[in-house]
Amino acid sequence: MRGIDRVAGDALVPMAIEASDRLRFTVLRGARDGVWSFADRTVGWIHDDQWHTVVAEPPSE
Repeated sequence: MRGIDRVAGDALVPMAIEASDRLRFTVLRGARDGVWSFADRTVGWIHDDQWHTVVAEPPSE
């Protein structure tokens, strides 16, 4: 199972990413406004413990 977890106390809690059958993260970058994810042809933004899809296109495969 692939994805992104966040820390809640002593536990890891999976972050819900809508409409994703398959996840393939290639780059995660921290910034002042959150964490940016660049995966194939999708750009996502993690802010306030939520996932936001910025741009999404079908996978290249």
